[in-house]
Amino acid sequence: MIEFAGNRFLIIETKLPLNHFNSRQFENHINGACQVFGGENCWYLFISGDKAEPAELGRLRSLHPGRIGFIRWCDLLKMISGFKDRLDKPFSILISEFLTLAQYYRLGRATTTMDKNDFNTFLEYYPIVYRFQEAVQETLQKLLLRIVDRIILESGERATMADATQEKFPAIHRSLHVKTWHTTRYSVYVEINAVLKRVALLGVGYEDSPKVQQDFLPLWNGQFKRIYQRTADLHAFRWVGDGEEETCRSGHFKLVPGTNGKSFDPTQIGELERFFYWGFFYPLDPANMGERFIASIGADAKSLITLFTPKRLKRA
Repeated sequence: MIEFAGNRFLIIETKLPLNHFNSRQFENHINGACQVFGGENCWYLFISGDKAEPAELGRLRSLHPGRIGFIRWCDLLKMISGFKDRLDKPFSILISEFLTLAQYYRLGRATTTMDKNDFNTFLEYYPIVYRFQEAVQETLQKLLLRIVDRIILESGERATMADATQEKFPAIHRSLHVKTWHTTRYSVYVEINAVLKRVALLGVGYEDSPKVQQDFLPLWNGQFKRIYQRTADLHAFRWVGDGEEETCRSGHFKLVPGTNGKSFDPTQIGELERFFYWGFFYPLDPANMGERFIASIGADAKSLITLFTPKRLKRA
């Protein structure tokens, strides 16, 4: 904690590993500081090695506008280093000592550990990656477009291409709008994730919108939940932003384990609080990427759209 003139306080929380933000812990800091110093006198800062602001921190920022900040270790160290040459002693000495400490604890550096064997494996396979990555990306983009085209054909003129796309490898996706879906803009996503070796076909429940969530819940509880529970191959997913996951650092749809065949209220599941999708996933197998594979996804998409067309449609 840093105390400033005028009875103002900055409460700082720091984390070294990736993806270790704990919203409940941070809320406890906020509540405790408000009780002791008064909410109008307190500001909060979260410092971590995450590539982007954690999604849950963004939610807290919306609840406490103008009070919560986020900065990465690498950006903080870069900023402090810029101050060092412009300050006189003893402040420049303090900054030098802090930068030495940061270097010792590897703040701001890559947090993925790599031993000698990992490094040798990387060097062995990197020439192959370097040589073929563009060709692989092109192949997967073409596969994605073929799947989307098949979904449109199977939909009986209910589905059209929408404008939400992600071209950034290794997780690429495209979106579709379905006339009979409960959302007005994006209804279905198709994602190919090269790191997870998976294709996902997902229907949209809600996407970081309290209003859409509020309108959707009666529909889910009244109609969709029972259909979902009876269809054992359906799974729940959430959105993971850039840098939130060590396994795949680009934004992607993440499977929520243990949700298939279950009856649940998504708003009561922590991982589904802000984003909720459900659908099918398929292994990405180079030996099985032909017409039969695309046709099976098209058939599942037709089933998904038909099963989850509301009896009484209220647009969100």
